[in-house]
Order: sequence, then structure tokens, then C-alpha cells
Amino acid sequence: MTRLALLICTFCWMMMHAHAQQAVIIGQVTDQEGKPIEFVNIGIKEHPERGTTSDENGRFRIDLPYQSFVNLQLSYIGYRPISRRVDLLPDKAVLVDIRINRSATDLPTITVKADTDRKHLGTITLNPEDIERIPLPSGNFENILKTIGLGVSTAGGELSSQYSVRGGNFDENLVYVNDFEVYRPQLIRSGQQEGLSFINSDLVRQVEFSSGGFQPRYGDKMASVLDVTYKRPDSLRGSASLSLMLVTFHLEGISKNSRFSWLLGARQRSNAYLLNTLDTEGEYVPNATDVQSLLHYRISPRW
Repeated sequence: MTRLALLICTFCWMMMHAHAQQAVIIGQVTDQEGKPIEFVNIGIKEHPERGTTSDENGRFRIDLPYQSFVNLQLSYIGYRPISRRVDLLPDKAVLVDIRINRSATDLPTITVKADTDRKHLGTITLNPEDIERIPLPSGNFENILKTIGLGVSTAGGELSSQYSVRGGNFDENLVYVNDFEVYRPQLIRSGQQEGLSFINSDLVRQVEFSSGGFQPRYGDKMASVLDVTYKRPDSLRGSASLSLMLVTFHLEGISKNSRFSWLLGARQRSNAYLLNTLDTEGEYVPNATDVQSLLHYRISPRW
């Protein structure tokens, strides 16, 4: 009985002594150049609850129960994750120096594309289909420029076709239709209604607008350039619209041999419904009628 009791006590003492043994890992984390790295995540695979992070000098300390070895797992943004085996000593500290390398990640190619097309520097190309969806009270094509935010502001009221660009005068805006310059009459009173704009929105195929830095072929001393190209019909089409202030109609077509094409557009605008509600009366008749046609004949495929 004495020997049995002694054996049991010896075994219990050994178990308690083995359970009380601890191990310590002290180390430093550096990069490829030997500089310490702060806030590196350091974990132990066998003891997930014993993780820590490195300080401003890249140093760290981990206390854990003793076992023969553990696996350190290090991770940091921009660096390759690393796993390192560390052999432990009972009740002693183990010193380790760990170097981690930067990771090279190939990012996918990113293509940035604008909503509008730019064929020339400083020139913005507008889509006529998008223009048709913009409600315009006056029916003037120039009012479209005021809605897209290109430094364009109203120079004669919402019902006027006058506009100014970046502080310039309304008569400094150059307007081209099918490569022909349109000379707009200059009125004595800026707020006077001058009727419909020359440009018929139903006939437009392409619109280019530049509020600065336009091409030399347009000349200089201008605030902006509005270059409009009418359609080249390829089939028989037509459209009509009716509102309280504006009535429009257009028809286009092409011959069977595709050598003759034609465009026809008619508009009538009356501001009477709006102006009759004002207190001031006068002899001004706010009506405007406009008819445009564009005929194109191809004499020979070589020309």
C-alpha cells in the first residue's frame, strides 16, 4: 500500500508539473529590406485563440502551453502569407526572426469610356435619339445645349434660341448646318422672341458641340461651335408631333436606285397660348412657320 500510494503521488506530481509548463515565442517581422512591419497578423494553427499583431518595431510575443512545436501563420495586406514551424522549449523563450515578401498582384485591365463620343479634342458628339427625349417648351434646338451642362446659359429667356457660353456674348457662337455657316439675325432687344431656330430637330443626324479648344478650321474669337449634320435617308420614314405651342412634320425617303434622297420638314410655332396669359398686351404676333428641304442626288458612284 505504501509503494502504491507513493507511485500515485509521483504520477500526479509529474502530471501537474507537465501541465504547468509554458512556452514563449518572441520574434520580429521584417520586410525584404530588413525594415520592421507593424500590424502584421500572427496566428498559431494549433491555438487559434493565441493570436497577436506586431508592434511599431515589428516585434511580438506569444505565451502558450508547452508542446514540442507549433506553426506560426503570418498575413499582411500587400505581402505574401507565410507559415513557419517553431520548435518550443519548456519554460523558456524561443527567439525567431521572420521575413515576409511583398506580393505582386496583376490587376485586370480597366477601360474608362465616356457616355459621349469625342472625335476631336474639345468636341462633344451628341446622340440625336437622346435629344428627341428631352422636352423643350420652345422647340428651339439650341435649348438642348442648356440641358446638358456644358457652360451654356440662357441669353434671351426659355422661349428664345439665344444662348451664351462661358460668359461670352450670344453673337459669338458659330453655327454650321451641313458645313454651311448660318448667320443669325441680331435683334436690338435681347429678350425679344425671334421665332423658331434655324435647325430642325427632326432632320438632324449628328451634332457636334465645342465650348472651347475647337479646331482651327472654325476660326477664332468664338465662344463655341455648334456643327449640325442633317440625315442621309436610306428608307421611307416620317414623323409628326403636336403640342400646345409647336406642330412639326417630317418626311424622308430614297429612290429605288439609291441615287436620289430627300428630306422635308415643316414646323409651326405659336406662343399665343403663353403670351395671352400676361398682363401686358401689344401688337406682337408670336407665330412662326418654317419649311426646309434637303435634296441629294449622286450622279456617279465615283463622285
